[in-house]
Amino acid sequence: MVGLLTDNGNTLLFLLFALIYLYLLYRIEKRFHQQQSWTDEEYLAYLARVYGCSEYDLFHAAAQEWNVSDAAGIDDDFKAYLREGNMPYYVKDFVRKARKEAGEI
Repeated sequence: MVGLLTDNGNTLLFLLFALIYLYLLYRIEKRFHQQQSWTDEEYLAYLARVYGCSEYDLFHAAAQEWNVSDAAGIDDDFKAYLREGNMPYYVKDFVRKARKEAGEI
């Protein structure tokens, strides 16, 4: 098997080009992902990890800033967020403020 690879220089050259091609694809993919900014949903999940709480807790914290006192409404908003991805205005504002404080915007 090794004799086949060493006898035919074209095979080694092909393997080398294939490895270089895969490495270049990896670098391009990595650069592309670094340039993308996070969505509000991704940043909310990130904040939950940083603060050591759940996204549900962040919904309640955001509601306190906007003086939303209806706990059932907050729960309904959170359920809609989980089902459909609809983020209420007070949570979007909370995420934007957190991004601004972090210097992302």
